Amino acid sequence: MKKIDKKINHLNLFVPITIITSLLILMIIILIITMISRMVPFDKKEYVSNVITNVFYNRNVSLEKLETTLKQPMINEVIFIGKDSALRNKPEESIIKKYGLQKYVETQEINSKKVEDIAIEKIDYRVVSISDDSIQYSIKPWYIYKYLYDLNILKELIMKDSGFVITKENAFTEDYIVNEYKARVIATKILNKQLSNYDNKDNEVIEYKFMFNGKEAQSSELLSLYYNMEGVTSKTSPNNMTEEEMSKEIDLMKKFLKEDNNYNKKNPYNI
Repeated sequence: MKKIDKKINHLNLFVPITIITSLLILMIIILIITMISRMVPFDKKEYVSNVITNVFYNRNVSLEKLETTLKQPMINEVIFIGKDSALRNKPEESIIKKYGLQKYVETQEINSKKVEDIAIEKIDYRVVSISDDSIQYSIKPWYIYKYLYDLNILKELIMKDSGFVITKENAFTEDYIVNEYKARVIATKILNKQLSNYDNKDNEVIEYKFMFNGKEAQSSELLSLYYNMEGVTSKTSPNNMTEEEMSKEIDLMKKFLKEDNNYNKKNPYNI
């Protein structure tokens, strides 16, 4: 019995030693990984380029992914690319089937892709300089923010022609959702014949200094970059329009409607 007890004591002593050794090895590995990660330089330019390519310019990016990247909530009206953008946003599948909207979905896909292609091609940005805590960008926008603003005006004019009146009672009902969607798809179809209207003809350049906090990109910096790229801060931005300029923009949308040979005021939702 004494021999057996001795073996058991040795075993009991061996188990905690093994656990302690494993923990020490794990701590050393973590420490080495941490030290290596600190030694590897943070590539600011590559970080921002990845965000632009994989999020800003990603047609399949979701609203959730965009909000996670920008670290704040977004609304569809200012999202210019992605499956939840102002161009691609559509009703739930059940509503599409119930009201026979498939042809509108197909038309939306064709026209939204056209706008996205032009935006990706024509929005130009380049790095001017890089410092320890910032990147200086030179951005030449394509005025897609103005396009989205005009699209909303055109949509409301089309809804008005249809006889649909928005009230507190019908806002966000199925009736509203269907009318708004049909009008938006028709508006995109019409406005896509006028895309040269959103070209940066004066070669406007926006200078933007992207600030970093160590290896962290602040939410406000990412959002500002996003807005600058779509022309929110440009001289043609609706945010910078006077009341007179806004009135002229509405008149221009009325002109586009009137001159479009495929638009039927008596049947405005005709696809």
